Amino acid sequence: MRGPGGRVGTIVLPNGSYGEDGLPDVRVAGIVVETGVGFLEERVKGSVEIVDGYKEREEKEEREEEDEEREEEEVREEEEEREEEDERKSRLEMDRYG
Repeated sequence: MRGPGGRVGTIVLPNGSYGEDGLPDVRVAGIVVETGVGFLEERVKGSVEIVDGYKEREEKEEREEEDEEREEEEVREEEEEREEEDERKSRLEMDRYG
């Protein structure tokens, strides 16, 4: 990394701030990433086909979440039906033996 006057400097990070690849873990604001992606897309426009794996991954995750929610709703409905059936049976027994 070049510092003031073009001098090379060293960045020292606290322990545990490095990823498995040995590179520092950093956080970058979303707008910076979006701006960078937009810049790169403009630079390669017409030269390469851009495949947006991020959108595909997001869509897949959304579908999986929807599937999970649907399954949870089905389980809740089945439980409610069982409870209603148990309650109905209980009322029938009480009417019978009353």
